[in-house]
This record gives sequence, structure tokens and C-alpha cells, in this order.
Amino acid sequence: MDRFVIFSGANERAIIAACRYFTRHKQMFSIIARPDADKIKLTSFKKNIACTRSCATLDVSDLLRHIAVLKHCYPGERLIYLPTAESINRILLAYRKQFEQAGLDVGLVDEALYMLISDKFSFQACAASNGIATPGIIADPNNASFPFVAKPKQEFSSVHGNKIYPYLIFTPQDYNRFIVSEVKDDFFFQQYISGQSFYYLMFFPDNGQPVVAYQKNLLQQSGGKSIIYAEACGCPDKKFEIKLINMLETLKFRGFIMVEVIKNNDSTVIIEANPRLWGPYELAIKQGLTPDLLITDRPSIKEASIRKGYLWLNGLLLTLTKAEKPKCYGIKFLILWGILKIHLTISISISTAWQFIVLN
Repeated sequence: MDRFVIFSGANERAIIAACRYFTRHKQMFSIIARPDADKIKLTSFKKNIACTRSCATLDVSDLLRHIAVLKHCYPGERLIYLPTAESINRILLAYRKQFEQAGLDVGLVDEALYMLISDKFSFQACAASNGIATPGIIADPNNASFPFVAKPKQEFSSVHGNKIYPYLIFTPQDYNRFIVSEVKDDFFFQQYISGQSFYYLMFFPDNGQPVVAYQKNLLQQSGGKSIIYAEACGCPDKKFEIKLINMLETLKFRGFIMVEVIKNNDSTVIIEANPRLWGPYELAIKQGLTPDLLITDRPSIKEASIRKGYLWLNGLLLTLTKAEKPKCYGIKFLILWGILKIHLTISISISTAWQFIVLN
């Protein structure tokens, strides 16, 4: 008997999508919650919280203690780790032997392969060596033409240890802000690639062919952050897909992975990969990439319907309230954003006015 173990406190959208699926299909799961602000506590899935970490920081002894508690509570069940957060993944890989001895089936690839794929610099180099197009490297950003992108070499800073994110640099002012706020040596620099953004959504089983679905991104938070609206679609580039699958199979990759590309006419350029569940994971579930692939045989996948869409409403509202402009792929979504902005502004204004009346 299998029970999924979820560490909450990060990547809540993917976690909630998985919890919904587990609940619908009566699959047992337990959540180890974060002690401070954990959004899962605001959902109906708070009833699935089995224990809460003792500290907000990721302490190995604390995590192992909670795995031991779960194993004691469910002695006849196999505890299956659901890979939702990069930080947790890295801890489990670094201390894999201890977690598996405590009773957790980690299920991830080995640490070296995981880092090769997850770290942007090494993954770009690996893709290029396998004949996959990557953005051009900029050796000296001080003399580069705008726009360009500053990408973290690894997920976490080599100086302060915090998670670091890409920067889209369109102007000299953007570059100056980057220099002031970041450690330059933590980043490498690439050309900015314009075009249509797609995700290749994939699961590689231990045996057999990978399960693959696709996502066309249509509305994205500013600065290249999270996707707000996307739709299921057909394969953007079959030749690229063949190269990608060949590379990952040669590396002996197993498990879930999302690969982002930019397609411009006949050119497909690889941007990054996340070897874990991703934010808009709900759309992948709709296409058959369900979390129980970790324990079941490969299901049959029907062709994705264009009617399958994903909207992150909270992300849309956050973008609006911060007065930021999202990235719109295609003119119809530029128009849609304008309409949504008007309607949401009116709704928020009415809601704020009503709250003021009630409170006073």
C-alpha cells in the first residue's frame, strides 16, 4: 500500500493540484507542513497535515524526525516522496541514505544528474553538446546590446546561499539595478530570445517510453516569472522533441521534468528545465501526467484539446495590484489583458468600497 508524502510551504499551486487529484482518486497522502505561513493551512487539505516542521528553515534532523513519525503511524505502507520543491529535493538528495533508512522512498535520480539538469548553466551546456539550440552566451555584459538575460549558474547563491532568479535586462537602468542587488559571479549572461513560449511536460518511467504533453504559454508575470494563463496544445516541434528525449534517455533521467522552449518560426531554443513538479501542474494532470505515475504503469494519453486551459487567478490579481504589465504572447491576449485589467480594477474598487462601508 502506498502513501504519498508532501512537504508543503513552497510551490503551492503544484501541491494543491496533486492534492485534488489524490482526493478525487482516493489515493492516500500526508502533508508535512511548514510552521509559519503555509498556504496549505488555508485549504481543505489542512486535514491531511500529519505533522508540522519544528522550524521554518530546512533542518535535516527535523525532517528525518517527521518521516520517522509517519513511518510509525503507517507501518504497513510505502512512503512515496512527491517532488514539488527544489530546496527539499536537494536536501533529500544530499542525505538520501538517511531518508531512505527512515522509510522514505525518495525516487529521484542521483544527485549529480539532478544538479546537471536543474542548474541552468550546466543544463545549457549539456543541451548544446547534444545539438540542441541554446541562447547565445554573452561573455562581457558591460559591452552587450540590450536586451539580454542574466541567469543563475545554480539555484542558490554561492555567497549568501539564498535562491536566486533570472533577470531580464532591457535597459542600462535594469543592468545597474542588477549589479547593485546581486552577486555578478553567481550569474551567466545570454541573448534574449523572443518568440512563443512552450512547455514540454514529461514523465520518464523506469522502463518504456516517456509520457509527453505540451503547454502553450499565453500570459506570464513580468520579469519572466510565473505563467498566469496557458493552454494545452499539440507538439510544437517534433524534431526538437526527438533530440530532447534522446538526450534525457542517454543521461538515464527518470521522473517528472518540465522543459521550457521559445519557438520563433522554424527555430526552437531551449531555455531551462525543472526536474520536479512545476507551478501550472494542473494543466499537465488534465493531459494525463498524473502524480501517481510515480507508482503506476504508463497510462494512455489522448491528444490534448485546445479547450484545456489553465488560469492562475491569484497571479493575475497580484500582477494587477503591483501595477505590473504581464508578458502577453499574441495580440488576442494583449487585448484580453486590457479587458481583464478594466474589469478587475472595477471589481477590486467595488470590493474595497464595500469593505470600507461594512467596517465603518
